[in-house]
Amino acid sequence: MFPILGVEHELVKRALTEHRRLKRLFQGINQENKNLGLIEEELESHIRFEERVLFNEIQRVASPVQFEEVMAKHADHTSGVGKVKEWEDEFWS
Repeated sequence: MFPILGVEHELVKRALTEHRRLKRLFQGINQENKNLGLIEEELESHIRFEERVLFNEIQRVASPVQFEEVMAKHADHTSGVGKVKEWEDEFWS
C-alpha cells in the first residue's frame, strides 16, 4: 500500500523508519526484559499510527483502481473475508 503514496511521502518514511526500529528491537531480544518493554511500546504506537494516520491518508488519495490492485495482490493470503489462510511455516502450526 505504501506505493500509493510513494516512498518519499513523510508518512511512508515514518512507517518504514518505525519498521526498521522494531526489527532492530526484535533482533536484540537477548536483553529480554528491556527489549520486550520497548517492543511493546513501539509496536503499540506504530500500529496506532498506521491505523489512524497512514491508512486514512492512503484511503484519501487512492483511486478505485489502486484499491483493486492492492486487493488482488493480497487475495492469495486470505481464504474469504477476514480469514487468513493456513501458513506453511511451522511457527503457525
